Amino acid sequence: MAVTTQPKLDTERLRADFAVFDPRHAVRVTAKRTRYKCGWTAFEGLDAVFPRAVLLRGTAVVEDYEPIGETRGRAVVRGQSPGSGPPSL
Repeated sequence: MAVTTQPKLDTERLRADFAVFDPRHAVRVTAKRTRYKCGWTAFEGLDAVFPRAVLLRGTAVVEDYEPIGETRGRAVVRGQSPGSGPPSL
């Protein structure tokens, strides 16, 4: 009987971004809920579905509808993709 081995997985490259939503859990939008720095939102008063959980690169950043830990995002300038130079004119 021949013995075969499974190739070793490169777990560094297997991370993914993943979000879990419950479409039955709609809540009323408020400026406080969205946490905009300006203190208001054009969506105030509308019903929306927010993510119950979010994983970014394998790390939980939202649990039970609330952000956890430090912000991991970065600003993206219109007309530029991350890592590119200035936009061409």
